[in-house]
Amino acid sequence: MLLLFSFTAALDVKAADSSTNKRNEWGNSREVLRLTITIPPQGIASLRTQSRENVRAIVTDGPREYRNVAIHVKGSIGSFRSIDEKPSLTLSFSKSDSNQMFYGNSKVHLNNSVEDASYLNERLGSLIFSKAGVATPAVRHAMIELNGRHLGLYVVKEGFTREFLARHFKDSGGALYDTDSSHETTEDLETSPGEAPDEALKKLSDAARISDPAGRWQALQRIVDLDEFIQFMAIEVMICHRDGYSVARNNYRLYHDPSANRFVFLPHGMDQLFGRTDFPWRPSMGGMVARAVMSVPEGDRRYRERFGFLVTNVFDVAELTAEIERTSAALPGALPKGEAKSFKDAVSDLGRRVAQRKAFLLRELNRPAPKPLGFRDQIAAVTNWVATDVPEKGFLEVAKGPDQNASLHIHAGPVTAASWRTKVLLEPGNYRFEGRVRTGGVLPLPYGRSKGARLRVNGHPAKPEGIIGTSSWKDLTAEFAITADLQEIELVCELRATKGDAWFDRDSLRLVRVR
Repeated sequence: MLLLFSFTAALDVKAADSSTNKRNEWGNSREVLRLTITIPPQGIASLRTQSRENVRAIVTDGPREYRNVAIHVKGSIGSFRSIDEKPSLTLSFSKSDSNQMFYGNSKVHLNNSVEDASYLNERLGSLIFSKAGVATPAVRHAMIELNGRHLGLYVVKEGFTREFLARHFKDSGGALYDTDSSHETTEDLETSPGEAPDEALKKLSDAARISDPAGRWQALQRIVDLDEFIQFMAIEVMICHRDGYSVARNNYRLYHDPSANRFVFLPHGMDQLFGRTDFPWRPSMGGMVARAVMSVPEGDRRYRERFGFLVTNVFDVAELTAEIERTSAALPGALPKGEAKSFKDAVSDLGRRVAQRKAFLLRELNRPAPKPLGFRDQIAAVTNWVATDVPEKGFLEVAKGPDQNASLHIHAGPVTAASWRTKVLLEPGNYRFEGRVRTGGVLPLPYGRSKGARLRVNGHPAKPEGIIGTSSWKDLTAEFAITADLQEIELVCELRATKGDAWFDRDSLRLVRVR
């Protein structure tokens, strides 16, 4: 059995061979599968207009043939490709024949990896989570041919199925909640076929909203496996899974384990890991449960302890680099010549980013603990701004504005959701973040609710309408409240646009404590 990390008895994590965390052995192989998919013409025609609806296909894997396989196109913004391109596909082998399994899997996903030129992020994420004791689908690779058309290399991922749940949980009969978009646990998520959402979701959201920190913590303990969740949350941040539940409330699964009568969060959609090596280890959380846990002193303390433990004992750069090298060595032969160089560059870049991420986290963990922001006459200047998500063909700079005043400048590229950010530690109370902004020729993004230049406080409600077009200096504000004992807050000067400039007057940016 392949071991990505070496564990000792002293490590406080679930053992890799635990009865509650048995990894799919099929995923340990580095052999590249070669699959041929045949879809009748009427099926292809159906997928062109109704890509999410299943059609029938035949799948061959060497001498093995699988008939009546249900297949449909998958993917979201960024990764979706039509059936006539290089589509991501979901294959269900047991819909017509319950005994038909693909290496012990009733369902697998074929991911086109168009957002990961290394084809390795999903596998690394799966191995890291599973070795830390978090239930995670296994991942390997395959060459795919569709109706005689060579589609190329794919990432093959085990589905969230009953057999997956049986490998990781004592009772696999619970409700599995499924979301592929930015849904919160308060909304109706899709569940496995034949199951209906129950009151457990409402109890979970109600517990996360309890205002009293001690009461909130006690309620969450009854509903969520908090040790597992804090481990899950810390790993998402550690490997910079910014599109996961904790930060973006996206790309996750939620299983209600009947044996414990508690929820367990499962990682998903890990094709963009280690993207920002300087991503903070205590970011502003987007997921409701993540925010609820981190706003309780006990939750924050446990997260700090678990994060430090994982970085020190699990995030082994040498082991990860060896895994990258061994797995990538098996893949170039499966790539067309035109992709060989970009693949090699992407693999090299991934190894570099893994090492840089570890080095950054070690430096951050050794910094002194932050102190609460000091106010004078209820006002505090805000400094230490960091440029975030610099857009392609755009830039962020500290420069003089149109009136020669010191400004945080954002020049938009064609797709811009960029910002200047800083963090402050605040005591309980009511606050107002305020400052001045000037714009020039700002055209908003055509999608999403948030437009133009604005101030906001991460994790708190904000007005979606910002300043667009060309505008002289305008005063902006964002009000919020802190209810926990101490809470770290991220302040954001943001531009969401396809064109134009925004200048945030640096000296006007401040926090006001509202009596």
